[in-house]
Amino acid sequence: MTSEATLLVGRVLQIRDKLMAKRHCIPSSLLSEWNALTAKTACFDAGSLFDHAAKGSASNKPTTFSGTVGELQSMVSQLDNLNTQVQQSQARH
Repeated sequence: MTSEATLLVGRVLQIRDKLMAKRHCIPSSLLSEWNALTAKTACFDAGSLFDHAAKGSASNKPTTFSGTVGELQSMVSQLDNLNTQVQQSQARH
């Protein structure tokens, strides 16, 4: 992955973690969008399998995301929009 893609993955995970913390506040009208974005970002989960290192060889986590930088930017904007909508719905309560 390029450094730009790595930064975007980090941004996706930051926003997703914010939304995960307030997932109980997501209105029912936005749940389908939340579920779709959760499925799209599942490949970045820390629970994904690692290649375990044998003695003397490196250990690495395989990249399971095969998209482009443009797709990552799209995911960031979708998550940002959802986060904004959730914040607005929280402010109304």
